[in-house]
Amino acid sequence: MEFSDNQLKEYMQRCIDLAKQATDNGVKKPFIGALVISGKGEIVGEGYRSFIPHTKIICNAERIALEGAGDLAKGGTLITTLEPFNIKEDYTLSSSCTQLIVKKCIETIVIGSFDTFKENDEGIKYLTDSGVKIVRYTNLKDVIREELV
Repeated sequence: MEFSDNQLKEYMQRCIDLAKQATDNGVKKPFIGALVISGKGEIVGEGYRSFIPHTKIICNAERIALEGAGDLAKGGTLITTLEPFNIKEDYTLSSSCTQLIVKKCIETIVIGSFDTFKENDEGIKYLTDSGVKIVRYTNLKDVIREELV
């Protein structure tokens, strides 16, 4: 699905607003927000980086949004403020966000900023190699960098 610049700005602003909710729950930077848009153009999932209830274990925004979307994520678009984390499965309790994105059959991911805390473009490379279309939406990257990262 193609989006206009105004739609992308609106969706990315919603992701920024979601990410800011993490400041209320004790999560440290980076604050991350994510949306899943179905193939029909409807918001079907959203999330922000937060603790798993009753733990100090972080759950990523993309995972929360994708799990909220369920089967409606298939063929859809994931919009996120920060490049998704990519780590080999041996080092995590569950699959990485990039693996989950591929498993959920997301066609396109729109990224507002790139992860400077690890090797640049690692997540993007994995997604591209897996056939996911990458859209770099940088119109709000300064806001993301200053307020969220």
